[in-house]
Amino acid sequence: MAKVTLKDVGPGKSFYSFTARFSEEEASNPSTHRAFHRLCSLMRKMNVRTAVAEELEADHTAIKDEIEALNTYLSGKTELKSYRLTFIDRDVDDLSKVAGLPDSDFLASAILINYKNTEGKWKSYVYRAVVAVPKIYSSSPPLPLLNTYLHVTNAFPCEVRINDDVLHKFVVTGTYFGQQNGVTNVCSHAALTACLNNAAFLRLPPITPESINKILNIDHATVRFGKGLSERGGLNAVEFETVLKAYNVERFWFDFFEYPLIPYNQVIYNYIESGCPVILAFTTENPYNLHVVTVLGHTLLSDIWRPEAEPVYSTFAERLEYKPASKWIDNFIIHDDNFGMNLCLPIDSLKRTTFPKYDPTFRAIWAVAVIPEKVTTPASEAEYASSLVIEDVLKFLEKKGPLDPWCQHIWNNPANKVIRTFLVSKEEYVSSLKKTDFSGARFSSEDCEALGKDLPPFFWLAEISTIDLYSANKTKIIDFFYSCEHGQVKDENEVFERWLQIRFPSMLIVKDAVDKYAMKPLEVSSHYPLLKFVTQSETLDW
Repeated sequence: MAKVTLKDVGPGKSFYSFTARFSEEEASNPSTHRAFHRLCSLMRKMNVRTAVAEELEADHTAIKDEIEALNTYLSGKTELKSYRLTFIDRDVDDLSKVAGLPDSDFLASAILINYKNTEGKWKSYVYRAVVAVPKIYSSSPPLPLLNTYLHVTNAFPCEVRINDDVLHKFVVTGTYFGQQNGVTNVCSHAALTACLNNAAFLRLPPITPESINKILNIDHATVRFGKGLSERGGLNAVEFETVLKAYNVERFWFDFFEYPLIPYNQVIYNYIESGCPVILAFTTENPYNLHVVTVLGHTLLSDIWRPEAEPVYSTFAERLEYKPASKWIDNFIIHDDNFGMNLCLPIDSLKRTTFPKYDPTFRAIWAVAVIPEKVTTPASEAEYASSLVIEDVLKFLEKKGPLDPWCQHIWNNPANKVIRTFLVSKEEYVSSLKKTDFSGARFSSEDCEALGKDLPPFFWLAEISTIDLYSANKTKIIDFFYSCEHGQVKDENEVFERWLQIRFPSMLIVKDAVDKYAMKPLEVSSHYPLLKFVTQSETLDW
């Protein structure tokens, strides 16, 4: 069997000297291999104590296709070295003890490949890394990171060799990361594999760069990336579409150059909050040279100053008569194959006040959101519809009698209204009805039945709140339910046909053929906690 090494890399130990030996590129220029450094940095932050290193043979099932592709590109004349690294958050002094550890003790499993390029220089890259959801593992139990929401995760089967006879299998719940090698695959492959492998709802088999190349008929002999006789750049949008179609993946495309007034971060946020990965493309210094990253989550700053202060201190005019929840997002959590996994992209980095034709460099150009099947209505329509329909319903209710204090507050202060829109399953929503409102009231069993019985399996939910309630209390006043299975509206009045139901304090509003809106009483009469997915990791909110 290949060599297996156990190493104590806890506090005070030379973790760098341990990991550096596996990257041939490290010896000549350590600063060039950013993604591997990022992985090591994450492991240190996550309180790594022990590492297991395995040498992998070229025909190992985990890397066989990748090595064959490299050999084809390099005409079989290169040297190759591969390693699998397993990181553990517990002190282990004997390899045999690794097999007795629970899955929760495994922080990451990564495969590093080294190869000599056509110029005879060693190149190292992280072929595959599965990293657990980052937490403060030095605490017992581990604490979630403050205001960090990694919405797109999956459970990944992994393995580590103990000896000739024992192969220990374990599962890491976290995110998949892959890095381009620059010759048989590029950043587009890395973004697609991260997107498709991390989307748990797709239930796809493992996607590798070579499975993408096979779809696109890229054989590495006649079609070549990087320097070569048949040199070509990365994948284009048509090829992205070809790959997504091949896997029968539903998706929404957004062009931020064609529609420059649409804030790219607001579009992306609604899908990330729904647990849907997004591939984001942006221009570089050369506007014709794009780079793509995968967006998997966000960070939220509840004390952010801009949403409230900008309209007061400036003549800035809000395009919308409400504040989308994306206003409180300060970073997207991304995988960038050039720099590593779980990085924070400040949303203003790729935003510009000028139009693309005047300043096309380093700005968001397009995005594709991967969504569950049968979702055909964009989130933006549901969010706009919630504001439009709620205004009409409040007018209707006001004629019937005094509004409750919370709805009256929204009616009197429309600029103070916050809307959080995301895709929800019926199961998730019904599960969220077990909490109490601000006054301690609960939904009765009859209420829960009424709220859930007519809901489809999936729908857009717009939670409507106020600035103070949203940012400080993490609560909402109104739930607006909107169908996700229609095509885009051609007339704004169509949205009045597409909403499903509305939960107000003390009442449920449903459609009525005679009186337009029919009311059913509910027990909860105050603001109620925002919905948190039971399938997602716990978060630490401020």
